[in-house]
Amino acid sequence: MKKNPAFHVICPFAIVSWLLFGGCFGRTPPVRYYSLLPLSVSTAEVGLPQEIGIVVGPVSIPEILSRPQIVTLHSRNGVQVSQYERWTGQLQNEIAAILAENISALSGSDRIIPYSRENVFQPDYRLAISINHLDIKMSEEIRLDATWSIKEAKTGRALLVRKSFFQEPLTSDSYDEMVQAQSRILATFSRELARELSKRIGNQ
Repeated sequence: MKKNPAFHVICPFAIVSWLLFGGCFGRTPPVRYYSLLPLSVSTAEVGLPQEIGIVVGPVSIPEILSRPQIVTLHSRNGVQVSQYERWTGQLQNEIAAILAENISALSGSDRIIPYSRENVFQPDYRLAISINHLDIKMSEEIRLDATWSIKEAKTGRALLVRKSFFQEPLTSDSYDEMVQAQSRILATFSRELARELSKRIGNQ
């Protein structure tokens, strides 16, 4: 039985390649997933009629952020897309869900839901939100710039259109801190939304 000479060439090459790429470079870092955190309140801070149904969303975000990976700024005009730090879901849906949960807690109302669950009931009002900028510069700050409106759900008539801007400092390049700071910004945003909802429809 003749031995295949090609085996002696290919096999050592395969072993060396395996040692270089498998042994020397090590394993691929594990992917870590992050979720935004709702605020914690003990009692309602604003008044809203319990029979009024409010849908939060749709929420639009810049196209660069519409991906599973967390995107941060690394220079004035450059961005960095992390391959190993990711959101648990679509960021625009995560934001809508957290805002709805926060406003529900702030108002004590069970009839405030994100637009992804709009089929639960027929809403009376809608919070439409466009996030113009959500800039994350690690070890420095997070900036949120949003335009939003309170609309009658049936007619689409806007009761209020407003632009809001918030900042939150960052003291490290930790993604855990970044998610906590982003959650705090959304909590502040939620309080503004809840106050304006109370002013516009709180007496109905």
